[in-house]
Amino acid sequence: MLHKSLRLPARARQQSSRTLTAFGVLATTPLFAACAPQASPATSSAPPPPAVAVSVALARHGPIQQRLTYSGDLVAARQITVLPKVSGQIQDLPVGLGSPVKAGDVLATLDPRTTQTQVQQAQAGLVQAQAKLTSMQAGPRQEDVAAANATLAIQQAKLTSMQAQGRAEDFASAQSALQMQQSKARPHAARWPH
Repeated sequence: MLHKSLRLPARARQQSSRTLTAFGVLATTPLFAACAPQASPATSSAPPPPAVAVSVALARHGPIQQRLTYSGDLVAARQITVLPKVSGQIQDLPVGLGSPVKAGDVLATLDPRTTQTQVQQAQAGLVQAQAKLTSMQAGPRQEDVAAANATLAIQQAKLTSMQAQGRAEDFASAQSALQMQQSKARPHAARWPH
């Protein structure tokens, strides 16, 4: 069989072209409608906001001054509490506030006069304590023994007075005070004659 190409007359070709164009328009219309932005349903018919008035000025060359103010708290990344071994007045502070420091840096120098005064007071207290110890090791003095004997005599007189009046509580209190004075006076009396 022999193949012949079919050729349509000009009128049929024109009609076929129109049909194809109409089909193309009909096919693309739903596509454009699907891609178009969707209008939201109007819930209220509020009027659009009024236009804002703006002023216009010519551009000019000059410094720009702008100030920004912020509030907040600054917190150090690392913070260390320093507790000194001694107290005193600060004489020198070689490190400024917020300055970075490392281990071994001198943070403050104390006034040496304060520690010197404290050392002198401690030395005076030591000398006084040593003198008292020496006095106690040497034994009682005659004045101390006489004062203890006088206090003993006063306590004995109170006890006798209480016994005569007859109140049991006062009697027990006086007897207790007398026994305490006697125990204090006995070691002194052994060393010193009356």
